[in-house]
Amino acid sequence: MEEAWSDMLKRSTKDQRQEVGFWIYYDPVKKQYYIGKKRYGTPAKNYKKARAGINLGDKSPSVNGVPTTAKVVASFHTHTPMTEIKGKKRKAGPSKEDKGNADKNRIPIIVYDYIGTKDPRTNDYYVIGGHK
Repeated sequence: MEEAWSDMLKRSTKDQRQEVGFWIYYDPVKKQYYIGKKRYGTPAKNYKKARAGINLGDKSPSVNGVPTTAKVVASFHTHTPMTEIKGKKRKAGPSKEDKGNADKNRIPIIVYDYIGTKDPRTNDYYVIGGHK
């Protein structure tokens, strides 16, 4: 997960940014966890919108380089910085789309994101454009 976060930061430039993610598996035969093939979201242009996106694609073990006896137990992806998106903000943590995908796939979702700044009126945390 730390590697994916570092990879995402390297892909974040003054012009665009890109989410990074993968499926997480557990093999009950080997009693071991695995991560699937690392995937990259479509590059999001900084001048357009605050949110980026990712599609983790096929979750079949064979496509993701894990034992065929492994089962998907969760999905993981990063959210991107908003350093270059001044004047906008987004809620920190899983988005509505993230939660919808977790419900649709019936598996937990792990999102690596910034903590954000707390809005005292709503108690929600936001990633504010222009942060360091």
